Amino acid sequence: MDGTLRFSVSKDGHKAYNTLCKGENSLFPQFTDMFYWCAILGFKSGQDRRPLGQKEGVFTWSAFQDDQKTALLSLAIHANGDFSILCSETGGDGDAADAFQGLRILLEEYAEIGLTILLNLISDDKAGMQNNYETLLAYIIENREKIKDQHT
Repeated sequence: MDGTLRFSVSKDGHKAYNTLCKGENSLFPQFTDMFYWCAILGFKSGQDRRPLGQKEGVFTWSAFQDDQKTALLSLAIHANGDFSILCSETGGDGDAADAFQGLRILLEEYAEIGLTILLNLISDDKAGMQNNYETLLAYIIENREKIKDQHT
């Protein structure tokens, strides 16, 4: 799964990833970190998933850290209601690019929802990146109990 599972973001989302992950005032060190947090925010929001539309590929599963992989897999299992989301849809005999398609789509769609939430929370002002850290942290802390109750 590591080298063959490619993740994409929406074409418009890709611009936001570039803005928030590059440069000395970036909010996230790399795309995978932003995707990880966006997927969690999207899942925790309780909003319905929707297709991305035009997409741009950005990274593979292998780019995530092990703890991020564990959390994303747990999120997918919980969202799907069972472990079948972790099964290769090709049964090991088909094209590797099609394997784990359900997992990829689920995580991409939650990350897109989370990106919308994130962009509504933060400022476009590069000088305000420290405020963005504080805003994001405050949102997570403020919604922690609501989020916990919603998914238990």
